Formats: sequence, structure tokens, C-alpha cells
Amino acid sequence: LWTTEAVVDLAQGNTEASRQQAERALELRRRTLGEDHPELVGSHNNLGNALRRLQRFDEAEQQYARALALAEQAYGEDHPLT
Repeated sequence: LWTTEAVVDLAQGNTEASRQQAERALELRRRTLGEDHPELVGSHNNLGNALRRLQRFDEAEQQYARALALAEQAYGEDHPLT
């Protein structure tokens, strides 16, 4: 639910609300699935998108880099999701 709310909030221009929802979703998935689960790729991307819109570029880059690392680890460098 928080992931969906984060995406909807971002699309509606509610960027800070999106960031908060994305952080909650990421934390819940981390606790549930562990730090290295491939399901966290989308959560890191969602948070990165919100942070980018807030012009918090260094933080956004960290989220995107973590998403890429998890995707490469789970699927390999040549997979379409990577």
C-alpha cells in the first residue's frame, strides 16, 4: 500500500508525501525480506525518484545505485530489469 501511495503521490506532485511513503515501504520490505532481496529494487527506485524531484540528488543517486546493485546481483548485468 505504501508503495502505491508513493507512486500516486509523486504523480500528483505531492513529492514530500511520496518520499515519506517510499521510505516506509522500503523499511517494511527490508525488515520483511532482508537487505539483499530483489523486491527492494523497486522500493529503492521509488525513493530515488522522490528524492530526485526534491532535488536531493546525492541521496537519489545512492538509492539508484543500490537498486542497480541489487538488480545486477539478482538478475545479472544483461537482464532487461538491470
